Amino acid sequence: MQKRFNDLFLHYFFYSRRRFRRKRGENMSKQRTLTMRDRQVLAQRWEAGDGAVNIAVELGFSPAAIYQELKRGSTGELDQNKRLKYDPEKGQAVYQANLRNRGRRPAARK
Repeated sequence: MQKRFNDLFLHYFFYSRRRFRRKRGENMSKQRTLTMRDRQVLAQRWEAGDGAVNIAVELGFSPAAIYQELKRGSTGELDQNKRLKYDPEKGQAVYQANLRNRGRRPAARK
């Protein structure tokens, strides 16, 4: 009796975990990157004074991804809202450069 209980428990435990993993994987949104159009919308909304969280909701990205993109495309100047200015072309160029260099370690400094 105990062996049968253990077998049933183990079968249920592992089966439910496998089922949960499969279900969770199907429900998760597919990972995507910002397109140039997304970057242009981001630049327009950022210059208009919208917050990063509102922009993230509209574009369908996490706020962390939007903040990372704002840092990537920062020009170092301030806009009329006293925030760092964002340039979508620079953001795209930096993204492409990072994409080309991924997996490569920088040369050792002497």
